[in-house]
Amino acid sequence: MTKMNWEQSYEDWEELLKRADALDLLQDPKAVWDEAWRQVAMIATSIVQHNQDAKPIDIAVLLERKLLR
Repeated sequence: MTKMNWEQSYEDWEELLKRADALDLLQDPKAVWDEAWRQVAMIATSIVQHNQDAKPIDIAVLLERKLLR
């Protein structure tokens, strides 16, 4: 069974924190929330920009597929 996108993204982020010697961020819920918020905003913006010709409903489906699965 493959991992869901969010699960793999979290593991990638944890690995980045380890390499950056910044695991202490995991002890700061506000920092974690801020980072998650920014990541979602960047991903959502990218999806919309790359699908500007799509109908709004199609973009909603693309966002759901990328962010929730």
